[in-house]
Amino acid sequence: MAIEAQELEIQIGARTLLHPTNFHVAKGDKIGLVGRNGAGKTTLTRVITGAMLPTAGKVRVSGKLGYLPQDTHAADPEQTALDRMMSARDIASIISRIRKAEKEMTDPDPDVMTRAMNRYDKAMQDFEKAGGYAAQSEATAMAASPGPPPGGQSELPAAGGHGPAIGYAFRRPASSYRIGPHPVL
Repeated sequence: MAIEAQELEIQIGARTLLHPTNFHVAKGDKIGLVGRNGAGKTTLTRVITGAMLPTAGKVRVSGKLGYLPQDTHAADPEQTALDRMMSARDIASIISRIRKAEKEMTDPDPDVMTRAMNRYDKAMQDFEKAGGYAAQSEATAMAASPGPPPGGQSELPAAGGHGPAIGYAFRRPASSYRIGPHPVL
């Protein structure tokens, strides 16, 4: 994944948060946004993810970018922090398919049960292929830690210090994940 900004400018009202600037973040680069509260760290992250438009210039992201906003108010109050982290990695939808198939596997109709078992097997394969075990293990560790994950590889810390793991925009390279034995679904 790479991020490239050209003549990027960000203003909020009359206040300029970022004067026209260019930057490039290549795959494997380690970066951090540091600044006082209100300096524009979160706003820049929103522009990079496409959640907000810049005043001028453009941002191009090649590859997949996961983003978990620092706003801890989930649209679904029943959603756990782990669920939010997994959804930022596009794994939550696979877990949802697994749950649905598990429920349907208890159906007394053998045809429904067989189809559900096949969907369950496919969803589990997708979970493994997506690195679900590793992502789940890392998300659980991040949620339990008092600060950034160890190694700080390619992560963008949250602006405003709103809790562990909230606001990390860039995932670690797959080679740094540890794989656990079972998903905590």
